[in-house]
Amino acid sequence: MRRLSNREVVAAGCHLDFHLNAMKPAQDARPTNKPPAAALRDLIVTYFNEDEVRSLAFDLGLDYESLSGTGKIGKSGALIQQAARNSKVIDLVQQCRSLRPEANWNDVGVAVATNPQQFLFVPDDQPLINTSPQRALRLGIMAGVILALVLVCGFSGGLAAGQVVAVTLRPVQPDQESLKHVNFEVGRIKFTPQSVRSNFSDVATGLTNGSLLTNTSVGVTLNETQTTTLIDNVVQASASAPMREPHVHLLGNGQVSLSFLLPGLGNQRVALAYTMQASGGRLILKAESGWLNVVNIPGTTFGWVPLPTSVTGLVTSWVQAQLDAKTHGLAFTQVAVSPGSISIDAKTR
Repeated sequence: MRRLSNREVVAAGCHLDFHLNAMKPAQDARPTNKPPAAALRDLIVTYFNEDEVRSLAFDLGLDYESLSGTGKIGKSGALIQQAARNSKVIDLVQQCRSLRPEANWNDVGVAVATNPQQFLFVPDDQPLINTSPQRALRLGIMAGVILALVLVCGFSGGLAAGQVVAVTLRPVQPDQESLKHVNFEVGRIKFTPQSVRSNFSDVATGLTNGSLLTNTSVGVTLNETQTTTLIDNVVQASASAPMREPHVHLLGNGQVSLSFLLPGLGNQRVALAYTMQASGGRLILKAESGWLNVVNIPGTTFGWVPLPTSVTGLVTSWVQAQLDAKTHGLAFTQVAVSPGSISIDAKTR
């Protein structure tokens, strides 16, 4: 009489199980919509503890400790995969059946007898990923380094930005009423728009459209609210403005900090530090640094990183063009920026 092979024994057992199970209550039936390899893994996880999974590996001549994966689920999947690679997956199913005959091994038994190669992969709908402790450690170290870099860059960026982004901690809101109190000086006469029963726009227009004699001395002093209001008016009147919601902070180191939302970068908050000087009769802006808020934690300077120079240049060019257009009737002679205020001297052309 011919001796049956392991494959034939398993297949015969599977058919016998099928008929026996059909006669019993279906309390042990399980959905079979998973791939056979995943179904076998789930059966092993359900009916064997971790020490028993270790014994299964030993019985198959496989080193449990060298199996990829962690925990009972990971080791069970790796055990199936290694058994398939060593042509021992039929033996694995047979061993499981003999140890846990109460479980329903019918579907996986048929599958392993029909096509053992499909057990080379143990999916959660994808091949088993090698997650050895060494690999997990390397991934953890890489993730830690990336996180550390983000934290260091965000922290150091906030420190370096310093006063430049401080305007975001106390944003300066525009106030049209404040323009009535701008301090002007023409010749030796000092006044405000309110004192001469006029408005800022009319006074500024009179200074730049030739209403005064050529070479008349003109001076103006603005605080942060007034400066912010003037810039906001220009932004709202220009369809091409590259910014929204500007705030101005006049710094003690002679710099002007301009903070605003940048639509071109998803309305991220940006802060630019400028120095301003009078040169060749013009007010010249020089961008000293630019910062972009990538973390958006309110009330802190953490999370600011350097703004790309191309973006800084685009914004600076637009602001400079607006400044030149609004002041073409004046030749500027001096600019002084002190904490909270800016004073500008010029002569009429």
